[in-house]
Amino acid sequence: MKKVKLAIVYQVIFHYRIPFYNEIEKDEDIQSVLLHGNGVKGTKLKNANHYLRHTCKLFSLRFPYIQNGGKKYFSFFPFLFFRLILINPDVILIEGVTSVINSLSTYLYAKLFGKKIIFWSLGRLENKSLSYPRRKIDRLILMLERNASSIFTYSSVGEKYFLNRGISKNKIFKGVNVLDTREMLNKVSDIKKPKRDFRILFVGSIIPEKNVELLIEAFLELEQNYSNMYLDIIGSGGEYYLNMLEKYNKLSDRVIFYGRITDGLEKYYFNSDIFVLPGLGGLAICESMAYGVPVICSSADGTEKDLIDEDCGFIIENLNKELLYNKLAELYNDRDYLAKCGENAKEKIRNQFSFENYYGTFKRSLKFAYEN
Repeated sequence: MKKVKLAIVYQVIFHYRIPFYNEIEKDEDIQSVLLHGNGVKGTKLKNANHYLRHTCKLFSLRFPYIQNGGKKYFSFFPFLFFRLILINPDVILIEGVTSVINSLSTYLYAKLFGKKIIFWSLGRLENKSLSYPRRKIDRLILMLERNASSIFTYSSVGEKYFLNRGISKNKIFKGVNVLDTREMLNKVSDIKKPKRDFRILFVGSIIPEKNVELLIEAFLELEQNYSNMYLDIIGSGGEYYLNMLEKYNKLSDRVIFYGRITDGLEKYYFNSDIFVLPGLGGLAICESMAYGVPVICSSADGTEKDLIDEDCGFIIENLNKELLYNKLAELYNDRDYLAKCGENAKEKIRNQFSFENYYGTFKRSLKFAYEN
């Protein structure tokens, strides 16, 4: 493959994507530029501090909308089309549905100038019906999917979704969505945790889709019957998070809210027995497994179906308070089994779902798009 000129179009630079973009910048086969917007202050949609060299912040318009009772935003880059003309990339990596107007602008540019597109998307969340606005634009999204030169998707669930949409299997590349696990796998715990302590961990944005209240409610019942049990919650959010603090902060001194933490997370993982993801998400699953902590989750973002099996974690369909209570109570009484699951989880990330494997799949999707 000749050196490919790659443009990446994404709403903002999320902190967890920086190692991936950095790997692209270091790749001798790629000349890249990351085009991104301003984000929205006080929300998850914001640019992280970064060390990337080839980025370009675009003027962006932001439009609010309501989803699941909360305010969200989508961004539009009105000058994206003209910026792409100036850059003249061979291939453009777009984020798919979450930035559909920018994706349509990119598609128009690619059609007019004979460029290739990689559609980067999870596909569709399982057991979640499409919202009315999403249904109205589904034909546009299908057009983008079918006209992409390759599909880079998050999981087996995503792969199945695109196959059902009539996408040819040979242009679908499944790169199970993971963080940069290289340093995580090499870190060793020096924490001497009391043997009787049982610590449950949640890490992520505190938003309604994460369903953290379900975990807290189950824990409040558990602590009535089990001693030395703690729930550590790492993350923050907007008004929803503040309301949760007000509701739960004084109910138990064993539910601990730490706020948002990005550096030194490993000590919280190493101090934990189990990680619980009660709602949507995904990247925290691989992070937890890389630190040797097994996971309980339900339907997350599809990656759980690839990452978790009975030897390294627990997927509970239609998770509710009773089911979660029962599973945590069971594990509280079987620490040796839980520790073995943690060891298996770490080895699964190391051997099957490493960052290197993820990046390798991206490179194959890029090569396919460039050459076809």
